[in-house]
Amino acid sequence: RAKTKDSGQAWSTSWSRWEFFKPNNVPSQPTVIVTDTPTTDVPSLSPSISVHHNDIDPADSKMYAYQVVVEKESTLGSGSWSTTGGWDSGSVDTSGSLAATKLVSSGTLEWGCSYRVKAKTMDSSGSWSSFSGYSTFQTHIAGAPINLSPTASSVVAVAPTFTGARATTADYITSYQILVYD
Repeated sequence: RAKTKDSGQAWSTSWSRWEFFKPNNVPSQPTVIVTDTPTTDVPSLSPSISVHHNDIDPADSKMYAYQVVVEKESTLGSGSWSTTGGWDSGSVDTSGSLAATKLVSSGTLEWGCSYRVKAKTMDSSGSWSSFSGYSTFQTHIAGAPINLSPTASSVVAVAPTFTGARATTADYITSYQILVYD
């Protein structure tokens, strides 16, 4: 309800009718899921990140934008994280979605590294949530080759032929290094 005052400082004699409204609530932290599995051995350098909007306002059940940030662990197992070597989607318009899936841009991540991802979402009023908790994942680490030949106890010719197999079907042999000891 409201009253007005004129230039002579006189108040109106009546009040306006009552108007009822509810202030917008800032969205809750979104739910973030790395959809590639297993998350301990993600077989892609462009994993899918799923972001689900959470808002207690019935009119704000959909998100209108999101931001995904991927941080890289400086040294595997160190617990020290940085956006250097990571990725930031920037603000991405969703035009009213319940959830969104984003692929990390190709050429950003590296094999054999640990990453953590967080996200925030925006509601129809332009209010941003705080960042979500972290979801973690690790990109594939190539295993040591198996079924090597010749074996340690073999007697071989001056120019032996070396053979071996990849450790898992997730490994692709793009180059190799052989150490021969006398």
